[in-house]
Amino acid sequence: MYQAEQKLRNKITLLTFICSLLVIWIHTYNLEMYGITADSQGIAKIAYLTENYWKRLTDIAVPLFFFVSGFLFFRTYELKDTWNKYRSRFKSILIPYVCWCTIYYLYFVLITNVPVIKSLMNRTEATPLSFLTWLRWIGPDEYYTLWFLQNLIVYILLCPVFYILLKDRKKVPVGAIVLIAGILNVYFKWIPLPGGMIEYAAGAWIAINHKEAALYRNKYLSVAGWIYTVYLLVTGFRWYGLVSELLLFVTLWFAFDVFSLQKEFPWWMKITFFTYVAHDILLEAIEKVFFILGGNKPVLALASYILIPVLVFGLLVGIAKFLKHFLPHTWSILTGAR
Repeated sequence: MYQAEQKLRNKITLLTFICSLLVIWIHTYNLEMYGITADSQGIAKIAYLTENYWKRLTDIAVPLFFFVSGFLFFRTYELKDTWNKYRSRFKSILIPYVCWCTIYYLYFVLITNVPVIKSLMNRTEATPLSFLTWLRWIGPDEYYTLWFLQNLIVYILLCPVFYILLKDRKKVPVGAIVLIAGILNVYFKWIPLPGGMIEYAAGAWIAINHKEAALYRNKYLSVAGWIYTVYLLVTGFRWYGLVSELLLFVTLWFAFDVFSLQKEFPWWMKITFFTYVAHDILLEAIEKVFFILGGNKPVLALASYILIPVLVFGLLVGIAKFLKHFLPHTWSILTGAR
């Protein structure tokens, strides 16, 4: 059982590590910045095709984060555990969320109020330094990359509701019916739902009703998983929706069984949370410097799209190593003791 649990944890680490890299690429998309469109020619056309293909792949990252979050939360959850879950997530989610909202808020106060920096960032509206503005940045005006955490906090608060609705009964699969109704709701657009809710609910449903299935291994399922994944990649995710997305998440889980997942992964593959919340400060600054120094050239658009995410992740690893070694308490607060 220990080896099976270790493989499960390593599989989660591998999936979330890949997703954290894809999130950086999501925010590196730069066609508008460089004025590249579908009608562009030459290198610009290559940049357009490359970035739009890769964008379809990167778009799976955040939904997969929600799916994994739902699975991990409810894998060890019963109604009697609600208060303990709230207390643990207060430390691991809410406090880091407030910290990173504050960091991004102060960052924008700086770059929009210092004239020299403001002129480089092309921002006309200054962010005021005030308590009420700070509160809005924690609430309705959260920094755009942190919406995932804000929604996740809401879903955590609603965990008893998720559990009651998604738990299958002995004679009636209530949870499956609710999940299917939610999927149909997305397709037919009956009621608008917050982003990531269905993916989170799908992960939760598996954890509540079929948690042992996550430990199951089958070589035929692994092969089928790779066939489906390659099919989506070859077709450029042309026929892709919520159902095919959820199917991809499940098939990826079994596909990854072809890898050796018994040994501990290196520490830098486990800084997923830090990568997600911290990358955009570095990314925005580096992209701007790259654009100012290189100019509006299509070849630089493609080069920056390929190289900058790698550079940003390398810098994040260095910063993480510094914080873990010299400022471990700060690191613990910023990452929720991860």
